[in-house]
Amino acid sequence: MTFEEELVGLRPHLFRQAMKLTRSIPAAEDLLQDTMVRALTYKDKFQPGTTLAAWTFTILRNHFIAGKRREGRVVEDPDDVHLNQLVINPPQEAREDFRDLLGAFITLPLKMQQALYLVGVLGHGYAEAAEMLDLPEGTVKSQVNRARTKLEKTLT
Repeated sequence: MTFEEELVGLRPHLFRQAMKLTRSIPAAEDLLQDTMVRALTYKDKFQPGTTLAAWTFTILRNHFIAGKRREGRVVEDPDDVHLNQLVINPPQEAREDFRDLLGAFITLPLKMQQALYLVGVLGHGYAEAAEMLDLPEGTVKSQVNRARTKLEKTLT
């Protein structure tokens, strides 16, 4: 009996095992087909004198387990919400955006630039920035707010 004939003879047994694993006729049929294709593809790896049934059952089980592992890593994303978050803009766009921001920042009055730089870029608190600029804290808050508003209007 040839390898292919013996493999076809194992089909009902493999299907039963696939049903036990998947508990679904369509999934069992898919698993069986994948197993048969893999067995035929790798038939040169089969060692004559060993049991073809054991070899194909191993292929079936390993393919089933690999599929389950793959399913664990798959995230349902019907509306492409997660996919759209993976998009990365080309670096030249980021450079252009930064150039635009810097150009708009330079047009701000010096006091606004200083306040926004200390609070927004360096991360100092309003009180600390006020002390550095020798201005009241409320004035620094106002300068930062006006600077942000002016930048937003300029950049949109």
